[in-house]
Amino acid sequence: MKKIQIWVVVAGCLPGIVAGFLGCHRADVPEDKSETAALPADSIPLMEHAFTSLESDTHPETLHLFSVLAPGENTDILDKTLSTLFPDGVTDPGETEILLLLGYVSQTLKLASSNRHLGSEVLVEGHAYCYGMARAFVALCRRTGMPARVNSVHNFEYMQAHNMAEVYYDGNWHLFDPTYGVFFYDKEEYNGTGSIPSARALFSGSVPDAHPFMLSELLWTGQHVPGGSPKPLSDDFRYRNAFTLRQLYDQVFSKGFPFIVAENRVASFPILIEMGATNTLSIGAVDGRTEDVEGRRENASYPRYHGEAYLGLGSTGGRFHTISIQAAPARYKITYHFMRGSHFHALDTIELRDIIVEQSRLDDTSWSLWFRLQSEEGLFLVINRTGLAVLDAITVDRVE
Repeated sequence: MKKIQIWVVVAGCLPGIVAGFLGCHRADVPEDKSETAALPADSIPLMEHAFTSLESDTHPETLHLFSVLAPGENTDILDKTLSTLFPDGVTDPGETEILLLLGYVSQTLKLASSNRHLGSEVLVEGHAYCYGMARAFVALCRRTGMPARVNSVHNFEYMQAHNMAEVYYDGNWHLFDPTYGVFFYDKEEYNGTGSIPSARALFSGSVPDAHPFMLSELLWTGQHVPGGSPKPLSDDFRYRNAFTLRQLYDQVFSKGFPFIVAENRVASFPILIEMGATNTLSIGAVDGRTEDVEGRRENASYPRYHGEAYLGLGSTGGRFHTISIQAAPARYKITYHFMRGSHFHALDTIELRDIIVEQSRLDDTSWSLWFRLQSEEGLFLVINRTGLAVLDAITVDRVE
């Protein structure tokens, strides 16, 4: 049995976010469907936000982008919060200060729905779900001078999506979960001799022995109780009696699709491809039409919704694909077939989990990628760095 599922996940502060999570829905803004759509200059840094977040880029320009407060942030509110935590100020912030901020957000913000999208607004309102908590944490980190960004994961058991955050210090990015006051560590004991991994390291499985630590089990109380030392996350600590946090993180890093909350106009299209016993399958037909790629609306729903047929930079922002392939370990070829006039000569890939890219090839209207799947599920990105391409179809073939 073969199966393809595709979801559109719009990253950023969009209306219609249900209960604070980034949900699955069709973007309402119409895309420019002309074959030579304009590529506005302001789209390029938005896509670069998305790319560099998963590439763990440490270029000074990238770090600067993630150091600047979002437009509209209230610095007085951020400074007031920081002054209560650091009465003597912060001159050289590092992991100690970050953990204090992590504990503050996870304790003082109550867990409740909010439509606030700025960190300072969330702090004033006093409650949020994971997205708002991540935004508040990131805003506080940036105000101390540390680059920080929201990292999210979509489509796993228990939740539609979950939002976390990374902070850059000591030459690397490090992942934290402001909702639960949790971080991961490459030692069994938090003793200062190990390291907190990045999101990329955790999603790629390059830190197989990462251990979750929790600052306090007193979450979302509206009061900050500082001074607690990080302790290993309990096996039976549960989220509202629904599931344990260990179950949540196991799903997040083994099954979830990572995507980036960069700006309103950046979207990721996570694509799940289950080959089953077949050696070939396709999304749409190579017929010069986009409708069978996008899917059709039936009875006010999208039973086979594939998202929009765009990849790259367009008049309403950027699009990239996060692909998970579930199949027997072997060598495969994925081919993107494009409409004539598309700009796809800057297509690229980012390997995330159990994928080895071997080669790629460009033709007049298609781009093919040969890769080796090392386990029964691999994860990688397909990105179009400098143009807008309109999809005709996607085909996947097992080649050995």
